[in-house]
Amino acid sequence: MPRKRCLAVLLFLVLCPMAAADPAFEMVGWQFHDYDMPLSREAIALAPDYGVNFIILSHGLIGEASQVLKDNARAADLAELTEWAALHGIRTYLWLHELNDLPIEFMQDGLALVDHPALPTFLRGRYDDLFRRMPGIAGIVMTLHESGRRIFRSTEVISELPVPDRMMRILDPCYDACKAAGKQLIVRNFFYQPKEVEWFSEALGRLPDDVLVMGKTTPHEFMPFFPPDPMMGRVPGKKSIVEFDLGYEKATTSHSAYCQIEYIGRYARTAESRGATGVVGRCHLGETQGFNKLGECNYYAFSRFAANPGLGADSVLREWVKLRFPPAAVEPMISALSRTQEMAHRSRYTLSCWVYPLRGYHYAFGHIRLRSTYLWSRDEADREMTELLMHPTPELYERILGEKDEVMEMCKASLADFERAALHMHPEQAAPIRDRFERNLFEAKKKRAASRSFWAFRLWLEGRQEYRDDVLAGFEQLRELDPDDGRVVKFIAELEEKMADPEAARAEDEKIMREISYRLDPERRAREGYPD
Repeated sequence: MPRKRCLAVLLFLVLCPMAAADPAFEMVGWQFHDYDMPLSREAIALAPDYGVNFIILSHGLIGEASQVLKDNARAADLAELTEWAALHGIRTYLWLHELNDLPIEFMQDGLALVDHPALPTFLRGRYDDLFRRMPGIAGIVMTLHESGRRIFRSTEVISELPVPDRMMRILDPCYDACKAAGKQLIVRNFFYQPKEVEWFSEALGRLPDDVLVMGKTTPHEFMPFFPPDPMMGRVPGKKSIVEFDLGYEKATTSHSAYCQIEYIGRYARTAESRGATGVVGRCHLGETQGFNKLGECNYYAFSRFAANPGLGADSVLREWVKLRFPPAAVEPMISALSRTQEMAHRSRYTLSCWVYPLRGYHYAFGHIRLRSTYLWSRDEADREMTELLMHPTPELYERILGEKDEVMEMCKASLADFERAALHMHPEQAAPIRDRFERNLFEAKKKRAASRSFWAFRLWLEGRQEYRDDVLAGFEQLRELDPDDGRVVKFIAELEEKMADPEAARAEDEKIMREISYRLDPERRAREGYPD
């Protein structure tokens, strides 16, 4: 029996007993990002074995309605996947963004005219046309963020209306088109500030209760140390779907070993406790290399917890490892994988905060405040940590490096465990997995070196001249590890330039904080542009 089909049979035997009981979630879905037709067809064919009853096509496959209406080849591919899914008893939704691709009459100086009297009629016609072109889809997922023209940004739209009224200029015609065509409207919650969530909640209250609401496990991004999305299961009168990342959005790289079974189980239980109707997992098929690979552990865990959120993470990990590896490899492989979630999260982030220096100085420094956990938790300890990161002390510096050292030790231990497991595997199975565990350690070393330079620089800039050597030592470590990485080259060049002119660096810090202050004030952003 082919290995994939063998796994499907084993999955059926594991999941089938739970199918007879009341399922934890009415809707269990996968979301495909990659415009890869063979991988998408393969995933759809396997989806029923994982308990999946709907899919969302998004990102690389589609992001706006005009891609269906203007691109015949793409429309044909999407229709093919929709038909293929229907053959397997699976409903298909398209994920779309607004406002996007507006005709010239709805634009002025590059800004969208939200108050234009004909805009709702145009949008209604756009979605009527979409449903005529794609009659087989079950509905659409609508998001008002990460679009060409975000309606709560005065730098992108012109409007005299309050933000909830602006939202209704889009949502009302979309809902009417869905209703007329017998399609489901799912409105997605993706916002950067609590105030934006308030606006969205007000708009949702004006929509009929047959609209579904979809949001991530945590506010706006898959940040493992944020609290749960405040809207999860808490929209009066409306059912909700919780979106999980099953790929590498919380990991250090898509080439690493990353088994996030504990996280998936924890948020499945949160979703169930809050009364969510459904769960959907992002399947980065290209990054995870589809099925029969290491990344499939997260697809498996998602299916198991969607059927029964009360399962233990250790038992689910053991189940999957026993399905995939020879008996003698099971125990060391479990040990190797059990650390990878913590390794990834503590390597990527800084003391549970959204700061990772290799994304660039502006990004790292600005995100101390811009993405502070305190915005969502309102926990005094999170506020204090934000202030401490803004003005680091030698003690904080040692804590940060200590965290990175612990991660490296965990990576070494997991690699050693894997090597014990590999003794019992076929070399062709072991080689790509070894590459991923080795990549974990490599990335941990880079993150440690970058943290050393970044936080030593922050101390140096605040007058502690003795940390200059630490900045330079971090540079040397980065050059030795990965001299051709463009991020490394840029990171070092940025800090070298700042060290050459510390007064200019301090002035730039003040400018960054002025920008962050503006970005943290959604009401101001909705009514005025960024000051020069």
